Amino acid sequence: KAYKPGDTYTLTEGEDVLYAIWEQKQGTMGYALAGGQWAENQIPSELTESDGKYIYPYKFSNGDTITVIDDIPVKENSVFVGWHQHLAGENPSKIVFSGEEVKYPYNNNSSYTLNAIWGALDVRGSTSKYDGNGHTISSEEIALTSSEEFGEAALELVEVISTKYSYSTDGGKTFTEPEERKPSFGNAGTYTVKVTKVVQVEGVDGTTEISGTADVVISKRN
Repeated sequence: KAYKPGDTYTLTEGEDVLYAIWEQKQGTMGYALAGGQWAENQIPSELTESDGKYIYPYKFSNGDTITVIDDIPVKENSVFVGWHQHLAGENPSKIVFSGEEVKYPYNNNSSYTLNAIWGALDVRGSTSKYDGNGHTISSEEIALTSSEEFGEAALELVEVISTKYSYSTDGGKTFTEPEERKPSFGNAGTYTVKVTKVVQVEGVDGTTEISGTADVVISKRN
């Protein structure tokens, strides 16, 4: 008979020996980069690649923990907002950062993965007819491109340090020198506006530069 912690065992008149029963840990924990990569394509030394994920080379059972890795992934023209701890067992769905502890929540051999959360700059253009007035882009917002369910809660972690604008009149082949003033256009034509923001995320070291482009189209008046 197997006894679990808290069970009662009655001693016999003879010699009683209880033997430990061991179960091999089978769960895995790791990270998914959601289209990103590790800086300089260097996989952190404590991880190993497996089926597109980066896992710890040892196994886990329910209640075991990891300390979230210090290494920060990168993705072209995107800002890393944190890691998505998915809802499972006692783990709530939340954003976690380097140095925080995360539990393995399962009682089986499942894989528990922290997914990278990314934000990108969404720039919207405008279309109008010549009317003698100035026209410019309609909006410029940072939006989540993964783990969108966090919405504003994640974006509140992103602070814009600076914003600069440049534009092109040759379809984006060449751009003017960036400046803080948002450009406005009055003459008929197509103007490609490039917005560049330097941002910093609460809980993440360093700053990131992201950019986006959109066309301002002014057609000739009939």
